[in-house]
Amino acid sequence: MPHAAPTRCTARGCSAFATRKGRCDEHQSSGWTERRRPQDDRTSRDRIGISEAAWQRLRKSVLVEHEGICYVCGKPGANEVDHKQAVALGGARTDRANLAPIHADPCHAEKTQRELALLRRRADRARRSPA
Repeated sequence: MPHAAPTRCTARGCSAFATRKGRCDEHQSSGWTERRRPQDDRTSRDRIGISEAAWQRLRKSVLVEHEGICYVCGKPGANEVDHKQAVALGGARTDRANLAPIHADPCHAEKTQRELALLRRRADRARRSPA
């Protein structure tokens, strides 16, 4: 069976041939932290179903309720609110029971990397399993 004709990289201004997922080797994405997705430009209401002001109130109340104690390491000074169970893994977006304070670095960064690895393993298994 013949292969499809080669295509150009979809990165703006790049004329190299695509090698995987429509991108050349130089423009392959490397995960959530370095990729800018079109949905990142959406408003809070579009992303999580509530306005930005309502999200900020919810975020602040979660930080106050837990006295800024990071739920991962147990130390004070948490500066972000995290979904205990990632939304991508089935967690509720605005349920207070699924929200908790967390330090941005290293706690949140490490947790996000673990979740990303889990999602990748699931995607790999889904691709390998017969449909």
